[in-house]
Amino acid sequence: MIKSFEELFTGLNALYPVSYDRVIQPGSTPFITYIDNGQDDIHNDNEVSIERYNLDIDLNTRQKDLIAERQLKDFFRANKITYQKQGTIYIEEEELYLTTFNIELLIPY
Repeated sequence: MIKSFEELFTGLNALYPVSYDRVIQPGSTPFITYIDNGQDDIHNDNEVSIERYNLDIDLNTRQKDLIAERQLKDFFRANKITYQKQGTIYIEEEELYLTTFNIELLIPY
């Protein structure tokens, strides 16, 4: 189970390069970008017991890549990360396919 952002990004970086909402090396795919959609903490006895983050993890590829998608899903499952695949879109100006996974990351406080 992932217990920090550092663990999450270390694991994702082991698959593909990761950056916040920006291309790291234009022309080099696949790569991962992410966006923080906010935090909704879980409270116990009026104190935060678990920090709950909602993130979009975007897999960027030059062509539809089912193997890369499977690797990402396997990473989420192996680390008990709840995810939902949002779908794939093609971005013409960047010539990239963008497959978005919405994940919920629970970090004990």
